[in-house]
Amino acid sequence: MGHGDSRPLPNWSPSVRDYKTALVIDDSVHLGTAAVKARKKLETGAPHIQARFLAVYGSKGWSKYVDMVLEECAFPRAFEWNLLHSWIMQKSLLDMDGVLCADPTKEENDDGRNYRLFIKNARRLALPSVSVRAVVTSRLERYRSETEEWLVARGVSFEKLIMLDVPSATERRKLNLHSSFKADVYRRDPGAMLFIESDPQQAAEIAGQSGKAVLDYQNKVIASPDAYRLATQYRQSINGIRTLGQKISYRLRRGAR
Repeated sequence: MGHGDSRPLPNWSPSVRDYKTALVIDDSVHLGTAAVKARKKLETGAPHIQARFLAVYGSKGWSKYVDMVLEECAFPRAFEWNLLHSWIMQKSLLDMDGVLCADPTKEENDDGRNYRLFIKNARRLALPSVSVRAVVTSRLERYRSETEEWLVARGVSFEKLIMLDVPSATERRKLNLHSSFKADVYRRDPGAMLFIESDPQQAAEIAGQSGKAVLDYQNKVIASPDAYRLATQYRQSINGIRTLGQKISYRLRRGAR
């Protein structure tokens, strides 16, 4: 008998003789590989134990591998607790600041000496344990070497590092390229099925402009193209009603004269 490596189990006996029944729980079941392996080990090593198998989430056909699931969840899927360690990273584009590392402070974001020091020593946040399709960042191209050094030093494996190629941060702010740059990269990559963005507003804009789903990493929700379209239409409607009201009010005032 054994258990996972994440935490010890006090007052737990490893002897199979102390058990007659067992409930084997997994977070999810899709191809059934882990469930089949566990069932075979129990049948071989402890045939007297009556085992039941449960998965929190199961794909269609789960009953071939486990006895119960708490919720059927279709594939492809990703879970918050293992997103950065799953197969989906091979099809994901990741934002840099706010996802892989902390955002720079106002003082650090000077596009000069302080910013280079920030890049070299940025506090790490969530680091994937598998290779990602691409890191897509609004950092300027001239900071590529420092950014690559930071990623490599922390074991982040990536196929591509895509950076914004404009002369300065002032130019970037003037052109307001953050969302449109990322959305364009995402839209042009047919193999990318998820973009992970740290800023909620940019996440919504990238989804709307690319026509693909984006994970708002700050709020842990999916920003969808449809939601962005509806929100845009709502704002346009409100603005239209406001403009119409102003025109009517203006004409009424003129008529009163």
